[in-house]
Amino acid sequence: MKKIEILEKKTVCRVPGSYLGWPTITQAPNKDLLTVFSGDRFGHVGMKGSVQMVRSKDNGQSWGDPVTITDTPLSDGSTGIMTTAAGTVIMTFSTEYYHPDDPRFSDDSVYGKAGFFKDKEKWRPYAEKVTDEDLEKWMGKRSADNRFHFEIGKWLRRSTDNGFTWEDPIRVAADSTCGPVQLSDGSLLYPGHGDPEHLVIQHSFDDGKSWEITVMLDSRIDAKNGYLCEPHAVETDEGRVIIMFRYEIRDVHYKSVLWQAESVDRGKTWSRPHPTNVLGEPPHLLKLKNGSLLLTYGRRRDPFSERACFSHDGGRTWDIANEVILHEHAFGDFGYPASVELDDGTIITVYYGREKADELQCISATYWRPLG
Repeated sequence: MKKIEILEKKTVCRVPGSYLGWPTITQAPNKDLLTVFSGDRFGHVGMKGSVQMVRSKDNGQSWGDPVTITDTPLSDGSTGIMTTAAGTVIMTFSTEYYHPDDPRFSDDSVYGKAGFFKDKEKWRPYAEKVTDEDLEKWMGKRSADNRFHFEIGKWLRRSTDNGFTWEDPIRVAADSTCGPVQLSDGSLLYPGHGDPEHLVIQHSFDDGKSWEITVMLDSRIDAKNGYLCEPHAVETDEGRVIIMFRYEIRDVHYKSVLWQAESVDRGKTWSRPHPTNVLGEPPHLLKLKNGSLLLTYGRRRDPFSERACFSHDGGRTWDIANEVILHEHAFGDFGYPASVELDDGTIITVYYGREKADELQCISATYWRPLG
């Protein structure tokens, strides 16, 4: 294991009685730290949830109360946040519709047996007050074989005042849990889920005001019915763009290594995705000030933990021999770490999980520095 200095671990946000999950973090132009997440939920899945944000004005030493940014009539999640070179804060989110009578949420399904749907009757009042107009506005088309199932709504909002106010939502072609990244030519690149069969690479050339699909990739990747999901990207010092993906097998709890693809033309074309040597799910990528790439991810097998490793050669190899543990979990349903580097070299990695067995998930953080 590579040596690191853990400076502090702390709770970023806890709301009694509410499940909080899937955080990401950015530093606004005024140096405030902004952490967004899906809050006001019954649990991991369900017909309730809004996009919430907490703010720190002192480099993460303290955090304010959660503020709701977006609360549609549906379940709002998959929150991502980043800051552009022009000073715009961009927040991405998804909208989903859950009905307790949907056969996907059977107690006999893989996730039903894992307890994800135990509170599904609580969803009913929220699901049944959603109107056809709500569904038409916030979702895509209905599935042909399931009257409850719609395509996930994919959205983006911009703020030009450090996240205090937000422009109206913009519909985009894909979504992911970490949001866009900025490339050296000033464009924004946002890889994400397009539909069940495809990943979409989309670009913005006007600071996130409009987006165009650059390329579509097959998400189905092998004969095992394996598929790639929850991508995140980063550009290296030499101009290569790296995307890493979570790999899953449909309807199976499968713990796999992360997969990766590369582009040498700023995302217009891509190498064939290939497995890495990093066991985890899902990825968050960050280029550090020294040019190294930081990869953070959750490890959902014993020892359950938030982990990180580095690449010192532009993402060609990952130094898994010197993998670091940022936090160990005693309870299930956790992960989705995302990181930001402060001016003094401190890294703050946020993630979600339970701190006590009788509590719902909250947002926590590890403050740390690599040594050497």
